[in-house]
Amino acid sequence: MMQLIQSRATVSKILALGVMLAALMVRGELDSTPNQTFRVQFFSNPKGTDEGKTFLGSQLVSTDGSGDASFTYSTKKHIMLGQNITATATGPGGNTSEFSAPKTVVES
Repeated sequence: MMQLIQSRATVSKILALGVMLAALMVRGELDSTPNQTFRVQFFSNPKGTDEGKTFLGSQLVSTDGSGDASFTYSTKKHIMLGQNITATATGPGGNTSEFSAPKTVVES
Protein backbone atom coordinates (compact mmCIF):
# COMPACT_ATOMS: atom_id res chain seq x y z
CA MET A 1 0.00 0.00 0.00
CA MET A 2 1.32 3.44 -0.93
CA GLN A 3 1.35 6.00 1.87
CA LEU A 4 0.57 9.54 0.79
CA ILE A 5 2.31 12.40 2.55
CA GLN A 6 0.09 15.32 3.46
CA SER A 7 1.38 18.88 3.05
CA ARG A 8 1.63 20.66 6.38
CA ALA A 9 -0.18 23.80 7.39
CA THR A 10 1.80 26.99 7.90
CA VAL A 11 1.04 29.14 10.91
CA SER A 12 1.96 32.66 9.87
CA LYS A 13 0.78 34.81 12.77
CA ILE A 14 -0.36 34.36 16.37
CA LEU A 15 -2.09 37.12 18.29
CA ALA A 16 -3.13 37.06 21.93
CA LEU A 17 -6.06 39.43 22.18
CA GLY A 18 -6.83 41.53 25.25
CA VAL A 19 -4.96 42.41 28.40
CA MET A 20 -5.97 39.17 30.13
CA LEU A 21 -5.39 37.08 26.97
CA ALA A 22 -9.15 36.78 26.50
CA ALA A 23 -8.72 35.14 23.09
CA LEU A 24 -6.08 33.74 20.79
CA MET A 25 -6.16 34.24 17.02
CA VAL A 26 -4.11 32.04 14.69
CA ARG A 27 -3.63 32.95 11.02
CA GLY A 28 -2.08 30.64 8.49
CA GLU A 29 -2.05 28.99 5.10
CA LEU A 30 -2.35 25.51 3.65
CA ASP A 31 -0.89 24.50 0.29
CA SER A 32 -2.11 21.02 -0.69
CA THR A 33 -4.43 19.13 -3.03
CA PRO A 34 -6.74 21.41 -5.05
CA ASN A 35 -10.47 21.58 -4.28
CA GLN A 36 -10.35 19.48 -1.11
CA THR A 37 -11.39 20.02 2.51
CA PHE A 38 -8.87 19.48 5.31
CA ARG A 39 -9.16 19.41 9.09
CA VAL A 40 -6.52 21.74 10.55
CA GLN A 41 -5.84 21.03 14.23
CA PHE A 42 -4.19 23.54 16.56
CA PHE A 43 -1.97 22.85 19.56
CA SER A 44 -0.22 24.87 22.27
CA ASN A 45 3.26 23.88 23.33
CA PRO A 46 5.54 24.98 26.18
CA LYS A 47 8.23 27.47 25.19
CA GLY A 48 11.08 25.69 23.43
CA THR A 49 8.98 22.79 22.14
CA ASP A 50 7.36 22.38 18.76
CA GLU A 51 4.95 19.44 18.72
CA GLY A 52 1.38 19.16 19.95
CA LYS A 53 1.26 19.17 23.74
CA THR A 54 -2.25 20.57 24.35
CA PHE A 55 -5.04 20.30 21.79
CA LEU A 56 -6.80 23.66 21.27
CA GLY A 57 -9.34 22.75 18.61
CA SER A 58 -9.78 22.29 14.89
CA GLN A 59 -11.26 23.93 11.84
CA LEU A 60 -12.24 22.72 8.37
CA VAL A 61 -10.33 24.48 5.60
CA SER A 62 -11.03 24.11 1.85
CA THR A 63 -8.38 24.64 -0.80
CA ASP A 64 -9.05 26.45 -4.07
CA GLY A 65 -8.30 25.21 -7.59
CA SER A 66 -4.60 25.90 -7.03
CA GLY A 67 -4.51 23.95 -3.75
CA ASP A 68 -4.19 27.09 -1.61
CA ALA A 69 -6.22 28.10 1.43
CA SER A 70 -5.83 30.66 4.18
CA PHE A 71 -7.43 30.37 7.59
CA THR A 72 -8.06 32.26 10.81
CA TYR A 73 -8.77 30.28 13.95
CA SER A 74 -9.81 31.77 17.29
CA THR A 75 -10.08 30.19 20.71
CA LYS A 76 -10.87 31.52 24.16
CA LYS A 77 -8.65 28.91 25.82
CA HIS A 78 -6.04 30.44 28.11
CA ILE A 79 -2.60 30.45 26.47
CA MET A 80 0.44 32.04 28.07
CA LEU A 81 2.56 34.60 26.22
CA GLY A 82 5.74 32.95 24.98
CA GLN A 83 4.15 29.55 24.35
CA ASN A 84 4.30 28.09 20.85
CA ILE A 85 1.37 27.23 18.60
CA THR A 86 1.59 24.48 15.98
CA ALA A 87 -0.90 22.93 13.56
CA THR A 88 -1.43 19.78 11.54
CA ALA A 89 -3.58 19.22 8.45
CA THR A 90 -5.52 16.01 7.77
CA GLY A 91 -6.79 15.35 4.26
CA PRO A 92 -9.93 13.53 3.10
CA GLY A 93 -8.04 10.21 2.92
CA GLY A 94 -7.01 10.46 6.58
CA ASN A 95 -3.37 11.36 5.92
CA THR A 96 -2.05 13.80 8.53
CA SER A 97 0.82 16.21 7.98
CA GLU A 98 3.82 16.81 10.16
CA PHE A 99 3.48 19.61 12.71
CA SER A 100 3.85 23.11 11.34
CA ALA A 101 6.83 25.17 12.37
CA PRO A 102 6.08 26.70 15.78
CA LYS A 103 5.00 30.32 16.18
CA THR A 104 5.31 32.13 19.50
CA VAL A 105 2.28 33.72 21.15
CA VAL A 106 2.71 37.50 21.36
CA GLU A 107 0.34 40.21 22.61
CA SER A 108 -1.40 42.20 19.91
